Formats: sequence, C-alpha cells, structure tokens
Amino acid sequence: MTGFNSLFVDSVAFIYLVENHPQYYARVTAFISQEIAREIQLITSVISVSEFCVKPYRENDSTILSDFKENLEKLSVKVLDINLKIAEHSSRLRAQYKFLKTADALQIAASLSFNCKRFLTNDLRLKSVNEIEVILIEELK
Repeated sequence: MTGFNSLFVDSVAFIYLVENHPQYYARVTAFISQEIAREIQLITSVISVSEFCVKPYRENDSTILSDFKENLEKLSVKVLDINLKIAEHSSRLRAQYKFLKTADALQIAASLSFNCKRFLTNDLRLKSVNEIEVILIEELK
C-alpha cells in the first residue's frame, strides 16, 4: 500500500482514543473508522510512541501502555522509524516554518517520507504547513 492511501496520525489522536477524551474520543473514533472502512493505512512514527508513553510511565500506568499498544495493533498502524533523511527534511521544515518544534517537524517529515497527503492532529499551528493537508480533530463532526 502506498502513502497515497494513508493517513498520518499524530500522537494526540491516540491520547484521545486511549484516554476516552470526553470531547474528542467520538470524533477520532468515527473518523478513523471511516478511514479504515476506505482501506486507508494509518501511519504514525516512533515520535508518537515516545510522546504518548510519557504520562503512563510517569504515573506507572501499565494498563494505559497496554491499551495503547493494543490499539496500534488492532488498527494496524504502521510505525515509521526516524532516519537521517527524515531528520534532514525536518530541519528544512523548521527553517521554513519558524514556529515548528522539533517533534512536530519530525512527524511531518516522517509523514511526507511515506507520501502521506493528510495529517491528523489537533495542533492549529500545523495548518500553516503547506506540504501536507492538516486535518484538525477539533473540526471533525
């Protein structure tokens, strides 16, 4: 499956799913279910894994960690590694978009390396990035 049939899922979407967020859980679930029904490959990166796991490790919550890993498997999420090419591309993105933080730039560069055309997040600032269509969870119905 090529990146043209894929959606990059930022870490916040997984947080909303696993933690059953009162405002966003239903939106994320419905959207991801639609994507899976359309045979869209869900993609994320090791950055999402790292960002997600901070709070559960801090709170020693093995249940949340287990739920997260279970969701990745159940949803058949492909987890991309970060390599030198992605790191260099993220640097170019940060040079172009001065508001980008390193983790966000790496996420976007990873998604572009897989030819993803869409990026699911809830970070409004990322809507300014022209290289990819940013879908805000806040705007999902």
